[in-house]
Amino acid sequence: MRGEHPDARSESALASIEAASGLRPQARAHIAEVLRGSDIDHHVAYSIGAALAQLGDRNDSLLWLDRAVDSGFPCLPMFERDTLLDPLRQDAGFMRLMERLRTAREQARARPR
Repeated sequence: MRGEHPDARSESALASIEAASGLRPQARAHIAEVLRGSDIDHHVAYSIGAALAQLGDRNDSLLWLDRAVDSGFPCLPMFERDTLLDPLRQDAGFMRLMERLRTAREQARARPR
């Protein structure tokens, strides 16, 4: 624990698991706990996005997933394979995010080393 708030990474990951398990009130409580703290890095943003996807909050989920990418988590394989993101797969916003990640990967591969 850091300060008065539980570890944000653990709490946000737990929220995504709880949301996927149907423990909606618990997931929302953990998300709220994380948001009261200040330790929100790209891993936390990703887990919040995944939890919100499981809770059916598509718009907020996409905002958090965008934040994860923008703050240092452009992990295309994770976005492609994480079943917690399955509720978003057909969403136009998620498809745009995936295209953005694929483009970034291709640009990175094309850079001279």
